[in-house]
Amino acid sequence: MKQITLRLPDDLHARLKELAEQEHRSLHAQVLHIVEQAVPATPGHPQRDHAHSYPA
Repeated sequence: MKQITLRLPDDLHARLKELAEQEHRSLHAQVLHIVEQAVPATPGHPQRDHAHSYPA
């Protein structure tokens, strides 16, 4: 797995954190979920369900 540093505006960070709490995910898991929903799977690179990999 690759690691990146992501800088977010304070208001976006707050909204993501609130959404993560509502969906019982960690902030990391929430961002990963959103990115995976936004980027379509391609042959050889299927989408993965990380819901159980990153506890809230």
